[in-house]
Amino acid sequence: MKGPVTDEEIMAAQKLLGSTCGVFGEPAGVTGTAGLKKLCEQGKIPADATVVSVVTGNGLKDVENAIRSCGEPISIQGDMERLVKAFAEKGITVS
Repeated sequence: MKGPVTDEEIMAAQKLLGSTCGVFGEPAGVTGTAGLKKLCEQGKIPADATVVSVVTGNGLKDVENAIRSCGEPISIQGDMERLVKAFAEKGITVS
C-alpha cells in the first residue's frame, strides 16, 4: 500500500460500513477496512478475491466523530411507516 490510511479515509470507511452493512464501528476499529479499501483501489487485491475485515470496536465509543463525519442520526418515533418515510426522504431504499 502506498502510504498509511488518512483520517479522512478512516472516517469514509466508517460511513461506508454503516451505509452498506449496518455496522457502526469506531475509527480505530474500521482502520483495517479503510486499508483494505485503499488496497483494492490500488489494484493490490484482485476484484474477485474473498477478504474478511474484522471491525473491533463499536462506534458508540466515539459518537462525536461519527456525527461530524456522517451527520446527525435520523430521530423518529418507533413506527415502521415513519421509518420507511424518513429513509425515503434521505434516498435510502428498503426492500
